[in-house]
Amino acid sequence: SNCYISWFSNGACSYKDYEEAYETARNRLYSYDLILITEKLQDPEYIKSIEKLFGVPWHDDRSMWCFYDSKRANENYPLKIQNETLANLVKINKIDTRLYSEFTSCPNGIHIPNISLPFYSNSR
Repeated sequence: SNCYISWFSNGACSYKDYEEAYETARNRLYSYDLILITEKLQDPEYIKSIEKLFGVPWHDDRSMWCFYDSKRANENYPLKIQNETLANLVKINKIDTRLYSEFTSCPNGIHIPNISLPFYSNSR
């Protein structure tokens, strides 16, 4: 899982008060006008909606893929984790999953407004 709580609440992944961190992250996310769901970037309709919104074509740059380098690093330096750290990660993952679900599980699906923002297209 990711450290959504940490990223959006300015905290570390070892928060002692998970509910407070959750509320801080949740409030920050609700203050944004647009949240893109990276998993949805595989959906051509989602991409078309983003292109229309910003008035620029999508650039799919696969050069960021680093699977083999990461796999080799993990093999060379295996993770040694203590039980206490693992238990803390399990708690954090649960609350991260809760936050992620809140922002990706829309009853009527994820919708990007059917508007265009022409001022973005002039910035490139």
